[in-house]
Amino acid sequence: MQHTTFEKPSSETLNINSLIRKAKRATKEKDFVSALKIYGSILEKFPKNKKVQKYRNDLISSLSATNNEANKNINKTYHALEKLKALLAKKQYSEAEKLVIELIENFPNEALYWRTLGYLYRKLEKLELSFQCLEKALIINQEDPELHIEISDNFLEINDIKNGFKSLKTCLALDGKNTEAIYRLGQIYLTVKQYDHAIAEFNKILEINPKDLNALNMLGVTYKREFNDSVKALQYFERAYKLDKTNFITCQNLSSSLLELSRLDEALKLYESSKFLEQNHMDDYSNKKFGFNHSLLLMALGKTDEAWPLWWNRNDVHELYNINTEELPCPRLDDPNKIYQKRLLVLREQGVGDQIYMLGSLKKFAEDHNCEITLDVEPRLHTLMSNSFNEFKVVSLSRDKMKTPKADFWIGYGDLFVLQNLTKKHGFSSPYIQANKGLIEHW
Repeated sequence: MQHTTFEKPSSETLNINSLIRKAKRATKEKDFVSALKIYGSILEKFPKNKKVQKYRNDLISSLSATNNEANKNINKTYHALEKLKALLAKKQYSEAEKLVIELIENFPNEALYWRTLGYLYRKLEKLELSFQCLEKALIINQEDPELHIEISDNFLEINDIKNGFKSLKTCLALDGKNTEAIYRLGQIYLTVKQYDHAIAEFNKILEINPKDLNALNMLGVTYKREFNDSVKALQYFERAYKLDKTNFITCQNLSSSLLELSRLDEALKLYESSKFLEQNHMDDYSNKKFGFNHSLLLMALGKTDEAWPLWWNRNDVHELYNINTEELPCPRLDDPNKIYQKRLLVLREQGVGDQIYMLGSLKKFAEDHNCEITLDVEPRLHTLMSNSFNEFKVVSLSRDKMKTPKADFWIGYGDLFVLQNLTKKHGFSSPYIQANKGLIEHW
């Protein structure tokens, strides 16, 4: 026999009621701007809450019906905040900057506006101005937890981990359940390779909010990358996917894990069900990356006709790969037999990316095939790569404006995966080797 169960109100429901009471007190005290901001913050998280919509609309109507100058200014400020929110969502930071400066001229002692301007200056890569604005906000209100997160983000932007960590601790002293601050602490621990501490921080977030997608994904990534525990990682990715089947990062992590564990049919089902993400939920780079991994899976399943366009489509991501290969004086390698005793120019590509672990296998590859390799890297990695992989010539074609070194052919990292498996004798057992078989058939 089933029994009816009565659940306690969630912490989110209790929090909404508390905020509504706070907004009503602000209205009673004629602090209408604060009241509108509170209602707006609730609707940002719960846009379908009809009760809050009614309270906000009633307040706006009452302000509009009153012709005194003060209420007109309040109404004008509210609409400016709504416009600011829209500009931030569209990442139109320069336009948002102008609007926030206008708000500060009218309300110079409002810490929120100074904090927002500090955020905008960081996005506009004006860190000195950003620090100045955040310092101004700190003078006005030291008790704002979000302000200390912004200050931490600035420190981390200049790789000042010590002060970034300190600012996050200040935030958590004010708000011990601030999941954004805890998440950033976890990221810092990952940076300094204290992986157990990072896992502990991400688990703290799940204690506060078991549905936090960022924490679930980061736990999965940490167990996979740092502990090579694919099974544990998959558990976290599956939990995240059950909560939100439209989140790109979750779909990417889960599908990659399934592919790696040779659960090909499940991985394909996930990719097929997530196709609509390519139009609605991803930027251009994410779209191409997702399509690239999808192509690997299709090739592993022998569906090469479907896979081939997705494989090559990754080259359209010009934000990361801005070299026009048609300008290269050397041709693309189109025959695997030509790799012997030849000089190869290895170009970075999308989908595979600038992955340092991939370069570790290049030395043996060069020895096995008796070929000379020149490696193209991002300018920011030039010194690192030159010092770490002195067996190769290292260039940055994008930096050196196509001053191509002597080479007989150019080849991509993706093609290198194919070449590495050409001489392997153990067949096509893993999904990635099966995928390479599909590429070889089309080469």
